Amino acid sequence: MSTKPIRAFTLVELLVVISIITLLLALLIPAISSARFASKTAYCLSNFRGLATAHSAFLNDHDGELIDVGLGHGGESDNLEVAWITTLQEYYSDRLIARSPVDLSPHWPDGDGGPVSGVVGSGTERYRKTSYGINNFLSRYAPVYAEDYRRIEQIKNPGGVVHFLFMAETGQYAAADHPHVENWSDGPADAYKHMKLNAYGGDTTSWDGRSGYGFLDGHAESALFRDVFTDASDNQFWPKVAK
Repeated sequence: MSTKPIRAFTLVELLVVISIITLLLALLIPAISSARFASKTAYCLSNFRGLATAHSAFLNDHDGELIDVGLGHGGESDNLEVAWITTLQEYYSDRLIARSPVDLSPHWPDGDGGPVSGVVGSGTERYRKTSYGINNFLSRYAPVYAEDYRRIEQIKNPGGVVHFLFMAETGQYAAADHPHVENWSDGPADAYKHMKLNAYGGDTTSWDGRSGYGFLDGHAESALFRDVFTDASDNQFWPKVAK
């Protein structure tokens, strides 16, 4: 009675298989990571749209009056009563979505109830309450150039004016709900201290940093910083010059 020889992998064949598997994993893992990040940025843009929808409802209920800021930067104190994260809350069936899935700030309160770390230079122990902020040109509590935009009818081109943006994750503005656009004389070299230019990709202080933006007409988009800001006289923040 004859027996068939047992076929087994040689060492060389085994090494080839391992090499192929390793190569496939090397190709697959970045693709999965990229897809996961794309999903998070899409969710973040959805948050921008949700905020815009809530703001539209607020406008209808308040005769066109715009929401306002209330979370200070540096050593300024907060005024939660007027802050938009408070006034927009009633337009959500659940809790207002204030945190982006791509937000990596170390200043969020810990899930177990304890703080991670307070914002440096805040003067008091203050923590992050929102990933998003509103354009301070549209705030009567943080006016710019003595211009006072309080109502939607004062804005000639709502579709060209940035309303919501992604706040800086660290630094004095990490606990604020608005930047100070009038201080961006050096473009991204100044702006990155107030907002996260590269929430969706690119370098931290680059004109080509990509982030999410919500506009006054209710639409949201992913854009390069250079697409929304060129200089003080050409940008999509100051209603007077926004196109």
